[in-house]
This record gives sequence, C-alpha cells and structure tokens, in this order.
Amino acid sequence: EDFSFVGVICSGKRLHGCNILSPVASCEVCIDFCKLKTHGLTGLSASTKNLFGIIPGVEKFSMHAANPHLDDFSAMLVDLNEMLYSRCRVIALCDGIVGMEGDGPTHGTPIAAGILLASESTYALDVAAAHFIECTTPVLYLDEAASRGLVEREYGRLGIRYVTKPAEKVRFAAPAASSNRFLKGLSGIVGGRFAEFFAAKPRIDRQRCVGCGVCVRSCPAHTIVLTEKKGRKTAQIQKKACIRCYCCQELCPIGAVEIHENPIIGHIH
Repeated sequence: EDFSFVGVICSGKRLHGCNILSPVASCEVCIDFCKLKTHGLTGLSASTKNLFGIIPGVEKFSMHAANPHLDDFSAMLVDLNEMLYSRCRVIALCDGIVGMEGDGPTHGTPIAAGILLASESTYALDVAAAHFIECTTPVLYLDEAASRGLVEREYGRLGIRYVTKPAEKVRFAAPAASSNRFLKGLSGIVGGRFAEFFAAKPRIDRQRCVGCGVCVRSCPAHTIVLTEKKGRKTAQIQKKACIRCYCCQELCPIGAVEIHENPIIGHIH
C-alpha cells in the first residue's frame, strides 16, 4: 500500500537515474511475479518487462518519451533490471498456466500454456518463456542482455536445473505490431519512409471511444487530443508525432484503441 518513491542513481547504457517505489528501494528480496503475455511494443511481457512496474505511476510515460526507439527502450529495461540486482536479491516467477496471446498485455486473448517458471535471472526466465510459446517476434531486450553477457540467448544453453515434467510448446499468436520488427530490416529503403509508412499504428475506434481522456493523459509524446462533435467527445491521434509505444492501446479501459497492421505487410511477415 506504500506508493511513495525515492530517487536512485544508475550507471546504465540508457538509464542514469530514476525514481523507484520506496518498498522496492528498501527491500532485501524482490519477488517479481508476472503473467506470461505477448506485448505490442516489446514482443514479450514476462519477468524482465514486469520490473518496469517499479517506476512510479506516470513517470513510466516519461521513460517512454526519453526512449522512443525500441532499441533504446530495451536497453533501458536491462539497465533497470541491473540496477535492482545491484540492490537486492530478485526471484522471478511467471504464471503461464493461462497466459495471453495477440495484442497483449491488456487486450489480447487468454490461452492455456500450462507452465510455471521460476528463476533468479529475469532474463533466463524470459528466454525460457519465449521458447515455450514459440515466440516469433524478436525480443530486443533479451538480445541486449545477451550482448552484455548477462544471459545465454538459446534455451538449450540455459542450464535448467529442475523440471517437474516435460512442458509442451504452445505457440502464442503474435501482436499485430510485430511486423514493425520485419519493417525495421527495410528501413534503408527510401530513407526509412517505406518502413514508416507501413508500420503498424494505433487507431482509435471513435464509435466505441467514450472520451474518458485516459489515452490523452498517458501518451508520452502528447500526440492524442480530445475533439468534440455534436456534443460528443472522442480521442484523436495526431499520427505524425506518434512514437508507437502503444501505451494508449494498453491503457484504454474499454479497448477502443486498435493496432492497425497493413494487411500486405502482415501477409509478407
């Protein structure tokens, strides 16, 4: 129930200082308990991404704004995890008995995977999680952790110590925004305008939108506004300034924000 926060110093690649929740700052052991989900931005939402929750409230939006590119955001996540490891013991637990596929972490579809994972390495747990759900989306924060020598990137080299029974793989459907990783490989075409034009973007269903303003307040780039027509307020995204963090889709309480993927690019991907 304590949501106060304190400032900490970091020596990371992208993170040099931030506020974290006071109970986390003072604990000797942090239990990182998460659900196994796909994620529109990072591809996978498991124990490494879950620790983004130690950043207080709306400061998360500032972190997105400061790291608008996925490479930078992924490096920041690893910096955050390493900062916590330097302060306390971390035990990561992941509930994949029923997970979420598709447009997670909040508007996907429940799927039974039937697994529980535990590790003292958030990265190793997530490598295992990606293995069991046959994750087809590149998870850049795991690539970043591996590049720093913090984890073996291949599941077979993790050194699993205890298995209750052989787990079966269950392929999770990828989020619509996963095609953006494919487009990143084409970023050199026409100065990057090709990839930018065809990237999966958030789109507001204005028939469903109730004008609550949650997306307006949560947008790190301040690119969403409320407009009024015939006495009814709805949200509108100014697309040119969108950084595609998908906070609006994640936080919309009624699911009125969809991720629109170009059908041709989706088919190719």
